[in-house]
Amino acid sequence: MYDTTNFFTYIEAPVRAQLARTGHNKDAHHHLRQVGLALCVDKAWGIPLFHRIYRGNAHDSKTFAVIVDELIAAMRAGFESVEDLVLVLDKGNNSKANFQKLKGKIKWVGSLVPSQYPGLRTRPLEDFEGRFEDYRYHRLTRKVMGVKCTLVLTYSEKLARKQEHSLHNGIEKLKTQIREKWAAYKRTPKKVPAGVETLRKESRYKDYLAIDCQQGQPLFSTTTAVEEKKKGFGRNLLFSSDAKAEAGWVITQYHAKDRVEDDFKLLKNPELIRWRPSRHWTDTKLRAFGFCCVMALVLIRVMELKAAQAGLAMSPAVLKEELCDLKEIIMVYDTNKAETQISQRSSIQQRLWKLFRLDALESQLTRH
Repeated sequence: MYDTTNFFTYIEAPVRAQLARTGHNKDAHHHLRQVGLALCVDKAWGIPLFHRIYRGNAHDSKTFAVIVDELIAAMRAGFESVEDLVLVLDKGNNSKANFQKLKGKIKWVGSLVPSQYPGLRTRPLEDFEGRFEDYRYHRLTRKVMGVKCTLVLTYSEKLARKQEHSLHNGIEKLKTQIREKWAAYKRTPKKVPAGVETLRKESRYKDYLAIDCQQGQPLFSTTTAVEEKKKGFGRNLLFSSDAKAEAGWVITQYHAKDRVEDDFKLLKNPELIRWRPSRHWTDTKLRAFGFCCVMALVLIRVMELKAAQAGLAMSPAVLKEELCDLKEIIMVYDTNKAETQISQRSSIQQRLWKLFRLDALESQLTRH
């Protein structure tokens, strides 16, 4: 599973780091300088296999082109006994140059933008010949950027409802903002004010809402773009470089990419790894800090794996809570005598204690 993310910083000018640059921030802090992270993890547990820190204003596909050979080498080193390795990519890495670099070296699975394939985007659901879990799908073979691929157009009713709900909420939120701005004018407007029109144009939902003025009040109407947008709801266009791949296999592989998304959440979680804010402002220290954060992620995932194998399936947050509940206690009897003890452990904590072989640590801590 391969994907990229970025971490905003509070570095101000003058900037000594070449890595920290302004760009499209995935947490919407576009005005702040950021550092990018490319991460590849295994499908089963999300254990990092490869990472690279890169400049905050670098495009995903160009970053991938630079590191692809090193990435494949790291994957093969991590799974020496596996012959058929599969790399799952996000659509931001799609490019003809990248596909040519991957061709003949490894199989890959990814997604395409359905709007770039109008015939597929509006294909009737009656043409979706197969079902896999909660998905209906239509499988076909087509060349993608010079590579013969299996394409799988999927439809999910649950996703369609979610997207429609999101669109409705976004339009309603824009209406509320316009009403509030409208009400702030001291004089009742006789036409749509320029400030209201600017507010609409700056919204991502501008194409779906039209505004008119009727008796001094805003009058809203949805545009034809809403119905056009709904035609693509619930649909995803997946592909595999393996022209013989089954549709179910492609769907399973692609949706496993949630593993890397979960890892990004752990890296950004202030209660676990806490990458943000990075309190460094030179490239070498930013790279060292990023390395430490990724190693912390490796440790968390390996501990989670070992706990699950021992019959203690628990999330990283719960695992941390159980271990943090253990305390070192210093018992002071008088000015000349003190004793160090570990707090009493529950049955689960005792199993974790043995699993992670903390006895040696206990003997060091309680030595007096």
